[in-house]
Amino acid sequence: MLFGDKNMLLVFRVVFMGIKNPIKAIVFDADGVIVRPKTWFFVPAKQKYGIPKKVFLEFIHGDFQRCTTGGLELLDVLPPLLEKWGV
Repeated sequence: MLFGDKNMLLVFRVVFMGIKNPIKAIVFDADGVIVRPKTWFFVPAKQKYGIPKKVFLEFIHGDFQRCTTGGLELLDVLPPLLEKWGV
């Protein structure tokens, strides 16, 4: 489902139906700021791969944070990390 949420799809339809000007941009929420996820990322990481919450959050608040600001490249950081985690 678009945006992963029925309510968001309804809002999208109501807001954009009948507008004569074409849509200039669509914003996708990938980090949970606008649309809250049903579960946080560390929950399936623990359930599916056995990665402890503390270890996962250390990555999120450390190297991943530096990746989001251009300090590190995610493609350089992930392979050794996934190997370390056994994923």
